[in-house]
Amino acid sequence: MPVDALLYLAAAVSYIGLGLYHKWLLNWIVGPLWLIAWLQVAPAIGRGLRRIAWPGPQGQEQVDQ
Repeated sequence: MPVDALLYLAAAVSYIGLGLYHKWLLNWIVGPLWLIAWLQVAPAIGRGLRRIAWPGPQGQEQVDQ
């Protein structure tokens, strides 16, 4: 399963799970904002954790020059 699909699945599951307990989350404004925020924040957290876990060149992203 591609990483993008996993991110969308995690965003949907977290949104539905929180929506069960907090009904104000289930609207047409918060839902898309939740999805956008999740898709922007989750990869950034992953990159930060990867840099902490594997310091050095293998943990950093390669930049083509």
